[in-house]
Amino acid sequence: MGGKIFLHIIESKKKGVHSIHRELIEHPPLNYLNKKGGSTAKFTDIRKFDFLVPFAKRFLNLTKLPNIWYVTKKCDLIHSAGYLILNRAPWVIDFEMNATLAGFNTNRLNSPIAKAIIKKSLESEYCRKIMPWSEAAAKSLTNYVNSQKIEDKIEVVYPTMCVPPKIKKAKKDSSKTNFLFVGSHFLAKGGKEALKLFEVLDKKYDVDFTIISRIPTEFASYRKRKNIHIHDFVEREKVMNDFFPKADIFLLPTHYDTYGLAMIEAMSCRVPVLSTKLFAVPEIVEDGKTGLLAPAPRVSWFNPTTYQLAYNGRQEDNWRQFNSELMRYDEKEMLKELVANAKQLVEDSRLRKIMGRRGQREVVSGKFSVERRNRQLRRIYEEALGR
Repeated sequence: MGGKIFLHIIESKKKGVHSIHRELIEHPPLNYLNKKGGSTAKFTDIRKFDFLVPFAKRFLNLTKLPNIWYVTKKCDLIHSAGYLILNRAPWVIDFEMNATLAGFNTNRLNSPIAKAIIKKSLESEYCRKIMPWSEAAAKSLTNYVNSQKIEDKIEVVYPTMCVPPKIKKAKKDSSKTNFLFVGSHFLAKGGKEALKLFEVLDKKYDVDFTIISRIPTEFASYRKRKNIHIHDFVEREKVMNDFFPKADIFLLPTHYDTYGLAMIEAMSCRVPVLSTKLFAVPEIVEDGKTGLLAPAPRVSWFNPTTYQLAYNGRQEDNWRQFNSELMRYDEKEMLKELVANAKQLVEDSRLRKIMGRRGQREVVSGKFSVERRNRQLRRIYEEALGR
């Protein structure tokens, strides 16, 4: 196959590379991203330049430019994680939604300058393939910019994860139904609705709720409940090894996820998913087959019609407004369906097992298998290189 692929990733998270791209590096397409004998991937962590970040943000906000980058390392093909590439060389790009291209700042994204640059860049002969993480992400781009050239380059590549080989479902020592909620942003991931669901179920069923999230002080009293176990933070490896195997149901009534890798993690451990029909979630969780989905929440990070961000401004301002609305608004319709779905799974252990097996099969050998993703990426890389 040949060809040296440079996977360009820029991250500012405390743990460095996004887990989706870390997974790609750890389980790469054969003969391209080789983790042995000299990696072809370079990581640029802007934490090294923290003192420049405020100035960079001001500059981008002032000029209203999208995310752009010039790669200095020579290579045959650049795989960009959400950045428009300035090089006059072949490149492909993946992204979670169109707002990724402007740092989730809608002031930048919707400016004529940014839109013109994004359109010209993605139409460029050097941009060989546009790889949204989902059909919803693809719609967010095609609804944002009208271009047949761009549409012709789009091919959805679902991110995934390698199924941990040693994980086995834990043997249950009681009749309790164990729910697991994992989310870095408690309110945005549906934590408030998860607690309301607990209050309903706890009156009738023997349930245990495990929450891995930093909960707001308004909900601190739940820490005293004997069948609610709250962990502010747990390493991902421990979550996979110790928490998912003990779970009967994974709960994520999200208002926010563009993709939701945690749902694929749950499926890989044979755990059915309870979530909402938001953005790409219905593409991940097949309603009635690998989990059950409640209606999309009224307060959402996205516009359900256009698949654009629902808030207009800087990411920090958008986030404040979003969280404020999440605290104020009660999702009565969504919660009603969520309760009905939860009751169905609590009462039917056989259905849980069937859904769990289906979900794991999708991750092991189906739609979300590493083998499927790598086969698709190898073909895309070959086509981009004209081979």
